[in-house]
Amino acid sequence: MATSDFAILFVTAEGGWWLLDETWLLYIRLRDFNDVIRLILFGERDIGTRVTLEGAQLPPANRRDA
Repeated sequence: MATSDFAILFVTAEGGWWLLDETWLLYIRLRDFNDVIRLILFGERDIGTRVTLEGAQLPPANRRDA
């Protein structure tokens, strides 16, 4: 696990990387550490697969009542 100015980074046992943005509304699945460097240091925004969190995936403070 590591942090940047705008995200928390997790590495899986299999070597995959996940980025959770600081607002906990989006995560990005990254292929490898090279993608991490390209995103964090070079600001390439088209890296990885983006997934918007919804419903029970969100922290309680960020949920909207239906």
